[in-house]
Amino acid sequence: MVTSEWEPFFASTLKNQGVLIEIAKTAFMRKGHSAKIQWYPWKRCMYLTAKGKKDIAIGYFSKERAKTYLYSKPFFEVDIGLVALKETNLSSYKSLKDLKPYVIGVNKGWVNSSEFDSATYLNKDYSLLHHTTIRKLFGKRIDMIVTSIPVFRYEVNKMNKYSLSDVVILKPLLSKNGLYLFSSFNVKDHRQIIQDFNEGLTEIQQDGTYEKIFIEHGF
Repeated sequence: MVTSEWEPFFASTLKNQGVLIEIAKTAFMRKGHSAKIQWYPWKRCMYLTAKGKKDIAIGYFSKERAKTYLYSKPFFEVDIGLVALKETNLSSYKSLKDLKPYVIGVNKGWVNSSEFDSATYLNKDYSLLHHTTIRKLFGKRIDMIVTSIPVFRYEVNKMNKYSLSDVVILKPLLSKNGLYLFSSFNVKDHRQIIQDFNEGLTEIQQDGTYEKIFIEHGF
């Protein structure tokens, strides 16, 4: 399996490499697979999996990606939304078109919501790293960012120099994105791999192991 480090859900520094890696490994173990994770920049993860050089990547679903990869069932949901500086005096919006006057930080290659990602009328400022986007926000180089809300909170708290009291999460959220495993059509036995994961996931959800793992990781 390959993915990018994404605290608090998975990273090389976390217990058992993070709650979602432990979930994935446990689901595979139920079906007789020994899974391991390797960390790469996100574009590299997509390339390696697409070419069949790695078996599995972990990420969001998109219709474009589904042309190349077979997806598992979702095994977690993440709130995706917009976080703005309080000084913008915004707390909500009715339509994305209301946000046309603002510069919005976006992480290159990330899937957010289909409406937002296709909104070419918005002023989007792209960065390769989420940390860079956060620094731009608190440095007042951009007005808001699109992000995974729990990941944003976690990373800001770790940075210390920034405060969540200086920003506001805009209502409504953009989406709840399911997190998936996906395997390229170029991977041998990709259908069996995904089927085995789905079956193992169902087993650990039904017998309480899934919930137990989350509790052990402090969620």
